[in-house]
Amino acid sequence: MLNVCVRFVVVAAVVAAVMAAVVAAVVAAAVAAVVAAVVAAVVAAVVAAVVAAVVAAVMAAVVAAVVAVVVAAVVAAVMAAVVAAVVAVVVAAVVAAVVAAVEAAVVAKAVVAAVVAEETAIPKIMQYCWKYNN
Repeated sequence: MLNVCVRFVVVAAVVAAVMAAVVAAVVAAAVAAVVAAVVAAVVAAVVAAVVAAVVAAVMAAVVAAVVAVVVAAVVAAVMAAVVAAVVAVVVAAVVAAVVAAVEAAVVAKAVVAAVVAEETAIPKIMQYCWKYNN
């Protein structure tokens, strides 16, 4: 009987040891799973933060480039308008000067023609009068 009790105690001790080992293994596996999940969450958060920072930097660079292109286009358009206005003013001044010179030449020619006509008309009139009065 004592032999059976010893056996029972030994079996109970072995079962308890096996159960303790199984519980320890399950607890270790659960702790490892929790640690792995926490590490994965931390890594995912760090990766997400890095990706967000990179995307923000790229977007800032793209926006800066677009703004630079738009500003350059606006400056080019304004410069083109200013150059066109200056060219128009210069062309208008040159045209006005040419027109004034042509008008002055026409007036001078008319004055010269009038003076010449007057100088040639007086002797003709005097000849006519002399011819018919004598």
